[in-house]
Amino acid sequence: MGSWYVRAWAFAAIAGGIGHLLAPQWMAAGTVWALSAGWQAEIAIFDLVLATYLLCRLHAEPASERQLVALLCGLSLLLGLNHLQGGLQGGWGFLHVAGVLVNGVSVLAGASLLWPLRRANLEPELRKRLQ
Repeated sequence: MGSWYVRAWAFAAIAGGIGHLLAPQWMAAGTVWALSAGWQAEIAIFDLVLATYLLCRLHAEPASERQLVALLCGLSLLLGLNHLQGGLQGGWGFLHVAGVLVNGVSVLAGASLLWPLRRANLEPELRKRLQ
């Protein structure tokens, strides 16, 4: 059910990683944070390794998709809050705006995937308790 979410997150991480590697000045220009080629490379490496891990884990353990969705939902929340803070610090660069919007949508999508799964898991237990 949530495998599309994990794959979309991995695709976005790959796209971001490529952007940080190939256009570090452009990526930094969209934020209030100063350019650091080393930091941009580190973000790119993190993005690419995370995407690889997500796709490998999803392939090897399809049943882990709920855990992955929950973790990525939490990560999106933290990344979105970080971009919100950056925007509020003094500059709504395009990357801060995109970071808040994309991560906000990711949190909503992830939460919508988790809610029915959690509810479906709880209903049999609640029925047992009510009987």
